[in-house]
Amino acid sequence: MSQFSYIVTYIGSVVIVVSFLLALSVTKSKNIRPYMKHFFVYPLIGIILSINTILNIHALFYPKSLNFSIQSLLLTADLVFWVVFFSKLFGHGKDKIKLRAIFIVALCVGLFFYPFSTIDKPNLHIISIFNICKTLFCIYYYYKLFKTAPNQKIKAEPSFWIVTGLFFYSCLSVPFYALNGYLKSYFPITISANLFAVSNIMIIIMHFFFLKAYSCTARLHKVSLFS
Repeated sequence: MSQFSYIVTYIGSVVIVVSFLLALSVTKSKNIRPYMKHFFVYPLIGIILSINTILNIHALFYPKSLNFSIQSLLLTADLVFWVVFFSKLFGHGKDKIKLRAIFIVALCVGLFFYPFSTIDKPNLHIISIFNICKTLFCIYYYYKLFKTAPNQKIKAEPSFWIVTGLFFYSCLSVPFYALNGYLKSYFPITISANLFAVSNIMIIIMHFFFLKAYSCTARLHKVSLFS
């Protein structure tokens, strides 16, 4: 990791902690949407990922095999969280079946790549596969949104900002993770060394979208987009 990556990691950790605290603070808001009641779990996963990364950087006793094993488990928990989130968001039988079908395919492909991971580095192809899955969730959300609620004030709906933030990160980060090995082989080391920082910047921006969602949650109406 480059010095720039270290700085971005620390800044990102602070942003995620703020996101977690604000997510907790809105759980008792009036008319809170069901999908927001436990949204604090997602930044909590991010906090644990950050701690895992920081320990791997600074704690000499922290084994790399443990680091990447924990990372893989947390990334899987991350994907499961979004399946639950979108299931609560739509609340319809057919939509849940479609979402779970996408999830099962992505999970099976991801598990196929797990044996190819090594103890000294993460398997970034698994991350890219999971992010493709999350991108498909977001696209399906937009499809449903503009089909069933085209005249709603979507900017006042927390789900719009959450999904937009997730779409920004998951969609744009896929090439970075999928082509990481190629970039390391054919481009200067400074480029590949800073890829981690670029992906973390995307995560930070995603959480800024979440901050907007928390703000919207505090002044919600009873009627939701897909009610």
